[in-house]
Amino acid sequence: MYNHIKGDSDVINFELYPPDLLLYYDYSLVLQASCRSYFEQLGDADFSLFSQTLSYKRAALIQNAIVCLGITNTSLTKDNILVLGNMCCFLDAEYIQTSDPFILEELKTCEDSTNDQRTAVENLLMTGATPYGIVSQWISGTLEKLGMLPLHFTSDFYAHINKREMRNFVRYFKKVLKRNGVGREKRRKWIKEIRKARRRKSKRSVDARCEVGEITSVTVSDESFPFDYSDISQFEYCLMPTFVKEHLNSITDKVDEDDYLKIVLNKLNEAYSNSSSIPENEVQQFGPMSRVATVEDIRAWTITELDTLELLMVSSDGPWNLTVAEAVVLKYLSVEGNKLGSLELNIIQGEILCSLGTDVLMNISYQSLREMDPPDVSSCSLEKKKLLFHIIRQESTNTRSAAAVSADEYQLTQPYLGGADSEFVQSLVQSNINMDMPTFTSLDQEVVLNLSVSNVKDLLGTNVAELKSYENNSLVQNWTSRQLQSELNRLGVGLMGGRADTTASSSSPNTAVTVTPGAATNATGVPSNPTNATGVTLNPTNATGVTSNPTNATGVPSNPTNATGVPSNPTNATGVPSNPTNATGVTSNPTNATGVPSNPTNATGVPSNPTNATGVPSNPTNATGVTSNPTNATGVTSNPTNATGVTSKPTNATGVTSNPTNATNPSNSSTAVPGSSSGGSTGGSNNVTTTTTAATTIKGHASRIRSDAGFSFLVMLTLLYFM
Repeated sequence: MYNHIKGDSDVINFELYPPDLLLYYDYSLVLQASCRSYFEQLGDADFSLFSQTLSYKRAALIQNAIVCLGITNTSLTKDNILVLGNMCCFLDAEYIQTSDPFILEELKTCEDSTNDQRTAVENLLMTGATPYGIVSQWISGTLEKLGMLPLHFTSDFYAHINKREMRNFVRYFKKVLKRNGVGREKRRKWIKEIRKARRRKSKRSVDARCEVGEITSVTVSDESFPFDYSDISQFEYCLMPTFVKEHLNSITDKVDEDDYLKIVLNKLNEAYSNSSSIPENEVQQFGPMSRVATVEDIRAWTITELDTLELLMVSSDGPWNLTVAEAVVLKYLSVEGNKLGSLELNIIQGEILCSLGTDVLMNISYQSLREMDPPDVSSCSLEKKKLLFHIIRQESTNTRSAAAVSADEYQLTQPYLGGADSEFVQSLVQSNINMDMPTFTSLDQEVVLNLSVSNVKDLLGTNVAELKSYENNSLVQNWTSRQLQSELNRLGVGLMGGRADTTASSSSPNTAVTVTPGAATNATGVPSNPTNATGVTLNPTNATGVTSNPTNATGVPSNPTNATGVPSNPTNATGVPSNPTNATGVTSNPTNATGVPSNPTNATGVPSNPTNATGVPSNPTNATGVTSNPTNATGVTSNPTNATGVTSKPTNATGVTSNPTNATNPSNSSTAVPGSSSGGSTGGSNNVTTTTTAATTIKGHASRIRSDAGFSFLVMLTLLYFM
């Protein structure tokens, strides 16, 4: 029915549906005009059905109800309270204390309350402005009219009530609590508060003797027992070991507090002090007293029968200390012929089953797991979950393909899927099993994190929409954070928290010029750190792209420069700063204070653009003295520069351009391919611009080569003339 209406926006007759069903209805589909009708029906729902994971839904519903009813403060009217119904059990204390006293009528049915809520209820009652009058004048009948509220009262509140009236109320309320199936733990807390209130008004015994009266069968038969023994020392002094041995069942049926039960157990141990063990018929009557036993106590118990094990494991008697519970099970298994069959497994289940060692669990048979009721193994360690899953799959893996899981087999393995491996879960992906979210969140985290979005969609099937409800679950959050948000969007459930998509950065079309991968460029596209074949930085540049420290083929700075890129200390081939001289000792390239060559000379000391051995100018300079086209040993221009001295195309030792860049393509992250483009297609105009730029660059190179050759010819003629 829920699957039928959960997405139906036409639902307007909410009274046709069970209130509990409406807890999961999408409130965004409720029309504003119909919201009151929706909450009137929802007010009778059991809001405790929400798990801890889904508790945020309950809070959201309460907030939506407040908005729907136009409530603007914490003072609720009687009409507001009637509509909210069971939602009142989850209101903040401020609402309870400032609302119409009618709110107490709704709080009567609440199963539990917070400390703040208890205080608010007591404060409201203590005002005397409720239909129940002044608290100090209450009688037993007044307390009886308050429903389950007295279960939550504190000792401070009970201290205002007459002792005789309290005794009468205890007789009545104990029967009510048992009839309503209220757990022993809650009953224990309630009676403890009453005894604390009584101890405040009674004097504690200073003598080690019974003053209240010895406990007899008549005493125990009173429904209020042990109300009159609020002083625990009197309970101990007045309870005889022989009486405990003879009336154990009657005593444990009335006593709830652990401290009192411990006294009863000690008295029983004293009664059997001359025996090696306590008979099995006595152990079967232990009930809640078994929960205060120690492992040492267990050694004296006789536990051979399945009935004894079952009586000791009754959940209503309270939770076990798991170490002691394990000792009880091992005591039973120590008897020859006893084993963990399906009946035993149904008795111990849950936490106690998980408390057993792997050496015990590995003796469980496939047949026993198959025949037992579905267990809750959520508290088991991953190692134990895997062991149980292995057992339940032992026979199945021998008869079925791992790639095909039938509905029956899935139902059989479902309680143990927390120990399933990736291979089996992948087989479920293609088996159309529509896994529910509680089962999904019980899976091994490592297995879940390896599932793709598509895998999870197929695994959950019709339940995929519930992912949104579990988005605060730690497992779901971890899985979500590893997925691309674009993939999560395809689920169509509004699940957020995925990774941002990584898209390839766009770039302009590449030209035929090859850019060496790894050569960094600045914002203008000028290589900032060109490297040689071994990755050694050859010509690092400053922020403007001006070569700041040109280097030789080995990466040693050959012409370190100042902040403006002007050579400050020219160096020789080894990178040692110098003012090189010719054979006669004449400085061939002296520099001024700014590092600009002032009078470069040739071999005879005549100012020139010095050339290499072949007569080719090796370092021609422009008008400002900045080296415009430095060359390598063969005379090939190694680092041609533009008019401002900015290195436009740094070259390696052979004169081959190592890190050329153009004005439109500053990227250096990939090798350019002639006629290709990176980052997708681009407009034709970009291709034209790039081609034109490349052509212009080639023409510029050709012009410089012709200019250099002509200049060299003139220099040679001049030298011949002087010779």
